[in-house]
Amino acid sequence: VDSNGNSIKNDLTYYIQIISIPVDNKIRGAITDGQDSITLSLTQLKDLYISSSSTHSVQVYDGVTGEFKKDFVPTRSGGLGTTQEVLFGKDGNLYVSGLGNQFIKKYNGQTGAFLEDFTSGYILDAPTKMAFGPDGHLYVSQWGQTHALVRFDSSSGEYIDTVIPFNERIMGQAWDSEGNLF
Repeated sequence: VDSNGNSIKNDLTYYIQIISIPVDNKIRGAITDGQDSITLSLTQLKDLYISSSSTHSVQVYDGVTGEFKKDFVPTRSGGLGTTQEVLFGKDGNLYVSGLGNQFIKKYNGQTGAFLEDFTSGYILDAPTKMAFGPDGHLYVSQWGQTHALVRFDSSSGEYIDTVIPFNERIMGQAWDSEGNLF
């Protein structure tokens, strides 16, 4: 409740006072003037989509309770094998890598139905970790005999290039604010 006893509501601006209390005499006690404001907005928790490598599927868990809901992508749908990474694309569809596959699989983001082998122009060797980069393209790590990070066009799935040719089991990809790949 707010200071008047009313329930706090979303999308309203509230003015706040912050009181700091000294701890071990390291912080001096203070109180703000109440001119600071905060606007609250509800963030709805979403379901969790989890790769299940042992069942070769993608499972859905309730985002609030953590309870299993269903198999979103059924076992071996579209030939999925040893599921690894699951990502939703800007198009709303689900992209899935599997160590037992040579292509990234694409599934309907609402139903989980298999749509297609998404990547083309390059045979993946045990694809594992994936990410959409700041350039919008799909980056895929491989753990087979070929240890490489390769890049695909995120619209067509066409192979673009090999970003890092040979490395020992490249894990996930991350970029800093300047676009540097780690």
